Amino acid sequence: MGLTDQIVGYIGCTLLVFAFIPQVYHVFHYKSANDISSYFLILQIITCIVMIVYSILIEQIPLIFANIAIFIQIILLVIGKYKYSPVGSYNIRSRRRSSSTENIVGV
Repeated sequence: MGLTDQIVGYIGCTLLVFAFIPQVYHVFHYKSANDISSYFLILQIITCIVMIVYSILIEQIPLIFANIAIFIQIILLVIGKYKYSPVGSYNIRSRRRSSSTENIVGV
């Protein structure tokens, strides 16, 4: 790998780590995580675990650190989701489905 590849890799990893900071700040500052999808969090945890393993296998230190940092941020979002969401609202299957007449009438 050339120097240019490494520089681009470090910049990308840095930006990736900083991408979740505003969301983590928002959740804990406003004490609200209702808008964060549980599916998103589950998929991000799985993605981080797979990427950490992959980064270790290819021995890329920047990717290892970036994915560990993102994993920590996602865990913080999960904590915020369950800490600040009303009881039962984080249950994926418990969402109320509106009937078709409610949608038409606007009730």
